[in-house]
Amino acid sequence: MNDFLYGIDWVVRGLEAVTVLLILYLSYQRVKVLFWGGKADINTPSDALLHSSFLCAFTVLFFHFISWGISRYILALDMEVMARRQLFFFMMFMIEFLFIISLFTLHKIRRCSFSKVAIYCLMLGLALELLIVIELVLYGVFDISGFNLVYQSLVPVINIITLSLIIAYPVRHIRNKRMKAYG
Repeated sequence: MNDFLYGIDWVVRGLEAVTVLLILYLSYQRVKVLFWGGKADINTPSDALLHSSFLCAFTVLFFHFISWGISRYILALDMEVMARRQLFFFMMFMIEFLFIISLFTLHKIRRCSFSKVAIYCLMLGLALELLIVIELVLYGVFDISGFNLVYQSLVPVINIITLSLIIAYPVRHIRNKRMKAYG
C-alpha cells in the first residue's frame, strides 16, 4: 500500500509541476508579471483569476516539494521512534501552516482577490492541518495506530483534490481557446 501511495504522490507532484508550467506557457507574455506583478497589473477579473491560479499552483508545488524533502530527511534520522514520529508530524504541521500563511500573504501583498481555487486550497490546507494534528496526538504521543489508515488514505485524496483544483484553470483556458478556434 505504501508503494502505491508513494507512486500517487510522485504523479501528483509531477502534474503540479506541469500545471505551473502550463500556466506560465499560457501567459508567456506576462511571465514577469506573474512573478513580480501587483495590483497595477491586475486590471480585469480574468487577470485576477490568472494571478490567483498561478499563486495557488506555485505555492502548492513549492510546499509539496519542501514537505517531501523534509519528510525524507526526518524519516532517515537515527533517533527514537516516538521522537521521530513527533518531529515528523510537527514539521508536516508547520510546513502546511507555512503554506496557508504564504498563499494568504501572497494574495494580500499583490492585492489580488482570492479565486474560488485559492479559497478551496486554503480550506483543504486547514483540513490537512487537522488530520496532521490528530495523527500527531494519536500516533506520535499516545502510540495509537487506529487512525493511520484514515490519515494515509485522506492525505493523497486531499492532494488529488488540490491538484484537480489548480489544474482546472489551464484546462479551462485551453478548452476555451479551442472552442473559439473551432467553433
